[in-house]
Amino acid sequence: MRPTRIFETEAPPSAFALSPAGTEMAAVFKNGKIQVWSLSGKPLRSWTGGDSPAGGLFYAGERRIVAVTGGSVAVFDAASGQRLLRWDAHARPIGAVASSRDASVFATASDDGTVKLWKGDGTLFRTLRGGPGEMQAVAITLAGDRVAAAGSDTNVYLFEVRTGALQHVLDLDMSCFALDFSPDGRLLAAGSVDGRVTLWNAKSGASIGAPGKYSVPVGAVRFSADGKRLAATGVSINPSTVETEARIWDLSSREVTTIPLGISTWNAVGFHQAAHPVVVAIHDRTISVWE
Repeated sequence: MRPTRIFETEAPPSAFALSPAGTEMAAVFKNGKIQVWSLSGKPLRSWTGGDSPAGGLFYAGERRIVAVTGGSVAVFDAASGQRLLRWDAHARPIGAVASSRDASVFATASDDGTVKLWKGDGTLFRTLRGGPGEMQAVAITLAGDRVAAAGSDTNVYLFEVRTGALQHVLDLDMSCFALDFSPDGRLLAAGSVDGRVTLWNAKSGASIGAPGKYSVPVGAVRFSADGKRLAATGVSINPSTVETEARIWDLSSREVTTIPLGISTWNAVGFHQAAHPVVVAIHDRTISVWE
């Protein structure tokens, strides 16, 4: 399967993100510049984010873009590029950030082993801790009522946001790089370093099984807006030699679509207009898009 389109960027991105609705994508570069494109590759807007280089980038809903640098978080208006907020979240580097649909709750996971919960104005209201080791993946339900965090100790920890209570500890056997809740908050998907994608009942903590397994670590998992499909991408351990792929599972029939991505430094997966899969792979300055 060939990409729908291919285009070049001005420099290799330092971090990359696909919007939740799959309508646009953003990258940050080593000089601190943030660039936004449509899926067709048309440049939409750009601005200097500062505090370069950013260690991570993601969309908080469709209206905000969040850049992570070291232990700080900066929130930008996705339409204008105006910086809305910046705060120092951790004394040590942040491994992952997530937010509720309306960006009223943020979660930041750090290699100090903590997950911190923040109000939409950057006010800290709770610090969570699971087991030993660094936290390297985090997810929040769209409603903002539960948070999942994964650490280097191979467990996934499920917390209630309102009370901070630990509800479940899920044993993955291997450390986890990627987490995502289904839109209704009922399911949790986890992508592990051993290549497995596993599903869990987020309310009971019961395992639902593993839809598939990669030969490389899983770098991203994403549910469709209707919750009927799950997409995931592998991440190249050695981006110069190891090829990877994306997979989209129909959760009812368990049918799977596989998209070879070749060699990629960054990749992302999502769904356009709620149900149509979108896969993006980046190698050096080249961005390839599959729809």
